[in-house]
Amino acid sequence: ATGDTTAALTEAAPEAPFGLAVDPDRFTRAVLAQFHKSDLVVADPGETLRAESYIPFQSKASADASRTRALRVTDDLLGDLVHRVPAGTRIIVFGVTPGDSSWALTPFVIAGSGIVPGRIDSPATHRAGMSTLTDLTPTILTSLGVPSPEPLPGSAVRETPGSFSWSASRRYDRMFATHAAITKPMMLSSIILQSALFVGALVFIGLGRPGRRLSKAFELGTLIFASWPLATFLVRMSVALSSLGFATFAIVWVIAVAIGTITWKLARTPLVALFAIACATVTVIAVDLASGARLLFGSYFGYTPDTASRYFGINNSVFAILAACAVVAATIAVDRGVGRDGARTGLWAAIALLTVTIIVDGAPWMGADVGGILTLVPILGITMWALSGRKVRWTYVVAAVAAAGVALGIAIGSDLIRRPDQRSHVSRFFVGIGIGHSHEFMQTIAEKWAANTAALGQSLWTWVIPVAAVYGLYVIVVEHGMTRLLPAGSPVRIGVTSMLMVGLVGWLLNDSGIVVTALVFVYLGPLLILLALREMHRSGEAPRTPSSPMLVAP
Repeated sequence: ATGDTTAALTEAAPEAPFGLAVDPDRFTRAVLAQFHKSDLVVADPGETLRAESYIPFQSKASADASRTRALRVTDDLLGDLVHRVPAGTRIIVFGVTPGDSSWALTPFVIAGSGIVPGRIDSPATHRAGMSTLTDLTPTILTSLGVPSPEPLPGSAVRETPGSFSWSASRRYDRMFATHAAITKPMMLSSIILQSALFVGALVFIGLGRPGRRLSKAFELGTLIFASWPLATFLVRMSVALSSLGFATFAIVWVIAVAIGTITWKLARTPLVALFAIACATVTVIAVDLASGARLLFGSYFGYTPDTASRYFGINNSVFAILAACAVVAATIAVDRGVGRDGARTGLWAAIALLTVTIIVDGAPWMGADVGGILTLVPILGITMWALSGRKVRWTYVVAAVAAAGVALGIAIGSDLIRRPDQRSHVSRFFVGIGIGHSHEFMQTIAEKWAANTAALGQSLWTWVIPVAAVYGLYVIVVEHGMTRLLPAGSPVRIGVTSMLMVGLVGWLLNDSGIVVTALVFVYLGPLLILLALREMHRSGEAPRTPSSPMLVAP
C-alpha cells in the first residue's frame, strides 16, 4: 500500500523493450525502504513482464534475447536483495507463467531466515519438490506467524533438507508440455475410431450378419480399444517415452494393438480376453495408487499440473475406467466361471474384485475420491448382491445408500487420524463444514452441477455416448437382445445395468462427469459387441479354437 509503482524506478534503455529498463540502484533502495513500513514487501522489477509484452514487435531471436536479459537482470536484483535485507527476513521467489503463453513449470524458491538447503514439499500436492499457486498465500501467512483462514485453499509449503534435482524437474517439464500438445489429438483419434467401431457394429452385427473374417476383425478391434486406456498408463512408466509428443501418441496405439492382439490370440474366447484386459487395467491402477500414483501423474487419463485439479489420488477419468473395468471383469467372471469350481469361484472372485475397487477408489491414502465412494458403494454393493443370485428389493437399495454414508464416514475418520500434512481434501472439506463453513458445501454442489452441465456441450467425449447408445439400443430393443443377450437374472444383464448406473450416478456426483459416462461406454460398447458376436456363434457358428492353452476358461 505504500510502495512505488511509477516510472521513477526505471531508466531509458534503447536496447530494452519499450526503451525502458529498471534502475537497479533506485529499485533496490525503494525495496529496502519498505522494510521500515511493512511486514510484507512485494518486489517485481517488471523486466520479465515488459519482455513478454514486447514479443509481438520482435523477431524470435530478438524476443529470446530480451527474455534472457530480463531474467538475468531480475536474478541479479534478487541476488543483491538477499544480502541486503534486514536480519530475520524471509525471501520467497514465486514464478507465474503468463496466461497467453504455453504451459510450463515455474520456480518456487525460499531463502533467508530459518531456511536450510533442501527442497520444497507441499501438503496440497503430496508431490516432492512440487507446489501449486494456491500454496503461496498460506506460505506467506505462516512466515508472518498468521494463521491461515480455514477455507483458504492450498497449504504452507515445507522445507525438507536434502538435494533438489533440477534435471528431474526439467524432464517432468518436457513431459507435461508434450502431454498438453497431444491431448486433443489423442482424444479425437480415440473418439473417431471408437465411433466408427460402434457404427460398424450397428451395420454389420445389428442389420446384417458379418462373415467369419469380419467377425474376427470386430473381435480384435473391440479388444484393442478396450486396451487403449491401459496402454496410456503403461507408456507413462518411462518419462522419456512420455515426452516424445506425437511419437508418444503412436507408441500408445502400438501398445494397445499389442495387448489386444496377444490377449485375442491366447484366450479361448474374446470375452475371456476382455476379462484379462479389464483385470490388468484394474491391477495397474490399484498398484499405482498404492505406490504413490506415479503412472497417473502425467498420463493421458491421469492428471498434470497444467490442469491443477488433482495432484494425487484418483480423478474422474481414472475413476470411470477403474469402475467400468471392475464391473466388466466381475460380470465375465460370474458368467464364464473361474477355476474348477466354476460359477462359485467366479462369484467370489467378482466380490473380491469389486470390494478391492471400492477400497482403492475411496481410501484417503489411495484414491481419496468422495464422489467415487458415494457412487461405488451402493451400486457395486447391489451388484454383488444380485450376482450372488439374490433378488434386489427397495429396502436393499436404501441400505446400500446408507452404507455409502457409513463408508464415507470411515474414510473421513481414517484420514483424520493421519498427520495434518498427510491428510487429503476429503477430511479437510467435511471438517470445514463442521466448524461453520456449511456454505461451502452448497457452493461446491452448485459448482459441480454447473461444471457437469457445461461439459455436456464442451467435452468431445460427449460424442461417444449417443453413438454407443444407438448401437446398444438397437441390439437390445430392436433385435430383442434383452432376451437373448441379456436374459433376466443373468450376470451380463446385471453387469450392463451396473455399468449404466455407474455412468449416470458418476455423472451426477462428479464435476466434468460426462467424461465418466463416456468412458463407461468405452467398455460397455465392447462388452455388448462381444456378447452379440457370441450369440451369433451360438446360433449357428462354432466358437473360435484357441491357439494357445493360456487364459482358458470353461
